[in-house]
Amino acid sequence: MYTYSYENERRSRGIALALASLSPARAMPRQPLDTKTWSRVPDSTSRACQCLACDVIVETWHGRKKHVASEAHRRNEIIRAEKERAAGPAAIPTTPGGFNVVLADPPWEYSNKASVGAARAEYPTMSLARLRSLPVSSVAAVDSVLFLWTTGPMLIVAGALVKAWGFEYKNVFVAWEKLTKKGKKVYGPGNHSRGGAEYLFVATRGRYSYSRLRGSEGDRSIDAVWRGHCGAPPGTKSHSRKPDEQYEWIQRYLKDDMKDVPKLELFARRRREGWSSWGEGLEK
Repeated sequence: MYTYSYENERRSRGIALALASLSPARAMPRQPLDTKTWSRVPDSTSRACQCLACDVIVETWHGRKKHVASEAHRRNEIIRAEKERAAGPAAIPTTPGGFNVVLADPPWEYSNKASVGAARAEYPTMSLARLRSLPVSSVAAVDSVLFLWTTGPMLIVAGALVKAWGFEYKNVFVAWEKLTKKGKKVYGPGNHSRGGAEYLFVATRGRYSYSRLRGSEGDRSIDAVWRGHCGAPPGTKSHSRKPDEQYEWIQRYLKDDMKDVPKLELFARRRREGWSSWGEGLEK
């Protein structure tokens, strides 16, 4: 005969919970780990993770969520970001004779709140003064070409940066009209208008030799406006990511005897064969 007791009740609940955890239909999905904030605790059979900013070890996903929302974590995140910004990335690579092609996607620092918030949530921004101080002029070859990404609000600032790096502005190489993966237009956060386009400047210095662009199909002509998605793989961030077609555009721009010249990508996110890469967010 069953006799009710607190101990029996607790044992029954424990058995019910154990059976529920074994059921695939009721099993709780494992939450993805943000590797920029957390790291797995080595030699641990549990789901324990350590906060990279606070060195706090948390056992559960709900614990991680609660910790990230705490005021102490936010303060430590700010301190960590400032230290990383002060340290900066490694030195810009060099090559004998300098790079003949330089591609740059600067982390522009905006003045309005909407754009500032959108940019700083993804990467540390840089003022024009800091961008001007980069030794781009010294690592680029005497005869070289610069491709510089910019946005509508930063057109004049981008022109000043081109000049500070020792290049002469030539034209808008490509205007990129952003589209979502489903082909819908992308709208910006708002700078008097909500334009979702970005622009790739082309600037040269010295006696740089480049191919003449012709208008008929089947040659090296490049469309003035390119409409498409950045092509970010599923599960990766697409903010500020540029389409991989940019490398094809540059290759088509160069003459056949200049396809293999030294090339440098500044503020790169991932390495690419045939290019030297530099950037704070560069994949290891």
